Amino acid sequence: IDPWNELEHQYDAQSRSLTQYTGESLMRLRQFARNHETHMWTVAHPTKLRKDASGQYPVPNLYDVSDSSHWYNKPDNGIVIHRDKSDERKPAEVYVQKIRFRYSGQLGVTQLRYDKVTGRYHEVDGTFAPPPEF
Repeated sequence: IDPWNELEHQYDAQSRSLTQYTGESLMRLRQFARNHETHMWTVAHPTKLRKDASGQYPVPNLYDVSDSSHWYNKPDNGIVIHRDKSDERKPAEVYVQKIRFRYSGQLGVTQLRYDKVTGRYHEVDGTFAPPPEF
C-alpha cells in the first residue's frame, strides 16, 4: 500500500479518534496478511520534520509518522528510508528500526545507491551496521 495517505479513509470522528482508526486499520491489514500467508508492506510518510541547527532534516523514526504512534506499535517490522535531498549523489540510508521476531531480521542501518537508468537500488559497500540511537 503506497502511500497510506492516498487511500480514501472513511471513519466516524464522533465514535473514534484518528489514532483508534489507524490502530484498527493496521490490525486488520496484519490479520489479512497472516490469514493469507503473505507480506503486507504499507508506506507511510512522516509528519513535517524540522531542520536541525545545521539545516539538515533529522532521520525520522516510526513515531514521526503522521496520525498515530501505532505506526511503531502495530507492525512486525519497521523500516525508515532517509535521503539527503540537498545532494542526489549521496546514497539513501535504510534504517531497520523495529523487528518483532528475531528470525526475520535485525536492527541496523545500511546505504543504497539509486541507479536512475535501471530504477533499482544497489548496496554501496555491503555493510550493515549496528543500529544508531533512534
